[in-house]
Amino acid sequence: MVSLLLFMINNRMVVAGPLYQDAEGDDKWAEAGASAITGPLDPGVSPQELDGARLLGERIARLAKKLPRD
Repeated sequence: MVSLLLFMINNRMVVAGPLYQDAEGDDKWAEAGASAITGPLDPGVSPQELDGARLLGERIARLAKKLPRD
């Protein structure tokens, strides 16, 4: 994971992990990205997985608005 992060930074990529706030307002890091596992034991995407994807999308959109345009 660290090697991948270093590769992205060395290639001038913007890294924006999913940073959320808990009930007390403290920042918490979550999973490495939006994902869901489905199959025989888990036939569908859960509301929590959809919420995680939505929160990550909102964070990326807010970051994209801050980036300079060429």
